[in-house]
Amino acid sequence: MFNFFRKSKNSQASESHSNASLDMLLTLPNEAKEFLKIRNEVNCLGLGINILSEEDCLLASSHLQSIRLARHLGLYVLDDANDSNPFCYITEGIAAGMVIHFNHDPEPEIAFLSLNDFAVFLRECHQQKRTLWESETTPPSHPDQKLLAAVISELARFDDDHSESLLCLYISLLRGAHPELVVELSLNPGMYVREALQNAINSEKLSSQGSDQ
Repeated sequence: MFNFFRKSKNSQASESHSNASLDMLLTLPNEAKEFLKIRNEVNCLGLGINILSEEDCLLASSHLQSIRLARHLGLYVLDDANDSNPFCYITEGIAAGMVIHFNHDPEPEIAFLSLNDFAVFLRECHQQKRTLWESETTPPSHPDQKLLAAVISELARFDDDHSESLLCLYISLLRGAHPELVVELSLNPGMYVREALQNAINSEKLSSQGSDQ
């Protein structure tokens, strides 16, 4: 299991930075504002669907960004299913525009390519009377595989918990053949990185054969 919530090697400095970030007033992106408007259409506590109001989104986001990974990804909390595992909008980094399921157990995983895809998923759950926790999601394919591979390769050069956490997230977005990158990641000192790589290969979405895309 990838331990995204373990203390980082620079945890004391990170926590100091985190506390400072809580005093900053977050501004909700326009696309997130538009998404939150669907709450009256899809919300159903019995199904675990509870999209937040703008005010609650900002409040929850300020608290979540006390976690370094959440702050780095610029996460905005979209829902509260009363399970401490919110879906969040990513606004920073290579996965900006995507939606992450910020789980504690199992670990965080990018679940949707866009807010629109997440909205479609919620509408289907609502229409089919399917609970949120019964509905499986699969990490999407990143639209720019070459750029993603370059970012992953750069992150792999750093031996720290934060880079390892990002690698575990981003590896699941790889598709097709990336032979050189697979070799590089297979030699990574991070156990969780190698586990994420093996999971991606086992899913048959990532291949170590052929030429990079």
